[in-house]
Amino acid sequence: EEMHKSKGNAIWFDEAAEHMGADVMRWIFASHSPTVNLNFGYSLADEIRRKFLRLWNSYSFFVTYANLDKVNPNPMEQDNIPVAQRSLLDRWIMAELQFLIQKTLKFMDGYDVASTVRAVDEFIERLSNWYIRRSRRRFWKSENDFDKISAYLTLYDVLVTLGKLMAPVLPFLCEEFYQNLVRNIDPSAPESIHLCDFPASDLELTDGQLLEDMDWVIRAANLGRATRNQAAVKIRQPLASLSIVAPDGQSKTALARLESLLTDEINVKHIRFAQDTAEFTTLKAKPNLKVLGPKWGKLVPKMAEAVNSLTPEQLSLLSENRNVQVKVDGQQVQLSPEDVEIIQVEKENLVVESQGNLTVALDTTLTEELIDEGFAREFVHKLQNMRKEAGFEIADRIRIYYQTTDRLEKALKTFEDYIKAETLCLEFRRGDEKGELRASVRINGQPADVAVERVK
Repeated sequence: EEMHKSKGNAIWFDEAAEHMGADVMRWIFASHSPTVNLNFGYSLADEIRRKFLRLWNSYSFFVTYANLDKVNPNPMEQDNIPVAQRSLLDRWIMAELQFLIQKTLKFMDGYDVASTVRAVDEFIERLSNWYIRRSRRRFWKSENDFDKISAYLTLYDVLVTLGKLMAPVLPFLCEEFYQNLVRNIDPSAPESIHLCDFPASDLELTDGQLLEDMDWVIRAANLGRATRNQAAVKIRQPLASLSIVAPDGQSKTALARLESLLTDEINVKHIRFAQDTAEFTTLKAKPNLKVLGPKWGKLVPKMAEAVNSLTPEQLSLLSENRNVQVKVDGQQVQLSPEDVEIIQVEKENLVVESQGNLTVALDTTLTEELIDEGFAREFVHKLQNMRKEAGFEIADRIRIYYQTTDRLEKALKTFEDYIKAETLCLEFRRGDEKGELRASVRINGQPADVAVERVK
């Protein structure tokens, strides 16, 4: 309803600013088109705040690990690594950033703030749910190598530039970012983000082909996750392969170029390319009783048996609209395409998803080795939750004691090095010590008692 003082449903400005926060209010106003009525209210503010939380989490992720590694991302303090020498993932997000700068300048010049906000929102989604998620392991690893420094420099550049782009709409949040990320390490920088030059696009960092290639990977990843959901297989359970039918050579080249990102995202060992979706399905026939009944009368049950016993070659001929000969009640009779309904059925242990001209098929076959790795990954997940519950710091080294079934212990021993590396564990052994935190858990159906303690 329209807000009116007489109706008692008006929200006063000071009240809204106090409860929502000024930046949330600004975002609500900025994101709506002035050609339509503005929807305004506290539930909408909660939705906007969740979007801010995604950005804040990206900022917090960077700050947490930069402090942990004592990294100063100011290029003046260390040898800068040219973007052209960084990973494809780094070059992709930097190219996305240049595209965002170009769109923002165009929209702002046209006084189209709503389109600016939508473009920024889409960028934050890709930054948070693709770049950072796919880069986490680069920040987690202990050694400060070339790749890790590249990731820090890239994420720093993105966050600072993004803050400058959003500053006219979110002056307070962006000022907070700027003071901590820039002024905190470079006192000679402008006193406020609002005194900085507005970002300009760097044409050398634009890469339209890489943007297009990554779009194919993200599309395939979305379909891959959908197949996992359909199969009800946890993302932590590794699988053998994901097969892809790409529409053309260019898309296939793009997916092959960035294959490692896709295998990590879907948690499969291999990506394979298929020529046609027919590779994922088999043909089956159902008797068309409306046609067979009038033609064969009492022989219909035997005709139905013959239809259910058709060979793959016969099914193929019928699908091509050709007749086949079958034996019914001791005699050869002709079966025509209208006598049956030909359907395609997914092959056993394959789950298929399509979107437009892209199709993927997930092989859900589980070998003992894959099951063991699934146990190990689930165990690591439980341990990470226990670390948080116990209040351990990210860098704390720990000891792990466990008691469990022989089946689960076999898997844990096989992947002991992986478990220790992922959990920063220095000692991993069977035992009933209480530690600082002990819990009874289930790892993919297997019971286990687990204890953790810090190494002083």
